[in-house]
Amino acid sequence: MLVARRATLSQLLLATDGSRSARAAEDLVIDWPIFDRLPILVVSVADVVRPLRSGIAPMMLRQVLDAYTEDLDAALGLSDRTARESATRLRDAGRPTETEVRHGDAAAEIIAVADERQADLVVLGSRGRTGLTRILLGSVARNVLVGSGASILIVRNTPGD
Repeated sequence: MLVARRATLSQLLLATDGSRSARAAEDLVIDWPIFDRLPILVVSVADVVRPLRSGIAPMMLRQVLDAYTEDLDAALGLSDRTARESATRLRDAGRPTETEVRHGDAAAEIIAVADERQADLVVLGSRGRTGLTRILLGSVARNVLVGSGASILIVRNTPGD
């Protein structure tokens, strides 16, 4: 699904989490000639929930914060590897690419990077969750679509792929 909000296309942001739907979005960027020689920024976001400080015994707070730090470091490492692997595949296809890794709410960070880098188009995959799963887990694609001023191209992975 494409929502075109801008008439120009000079900077593309590809959001990836390493999922099949993100890989389908990456493949589309590789295959479509419209993206030839277009600068591409690959963004991956480590989304680790911050622990609440209330309700935690003071003796346990340090342990909880240490566990959070370990989880965040691991998630940032995975996001970095995911972004670098995607960028390598894009570069191998002749696409000029750089990477950026963030942490926090995935949709909010993708929107922030798109704004900061003045991306004309954000390309991302969607797992196509519906019903209660979508309500409970949310939809990064939907939130980026609603919250970004850039054009948005959402690529849905087909079932069975």
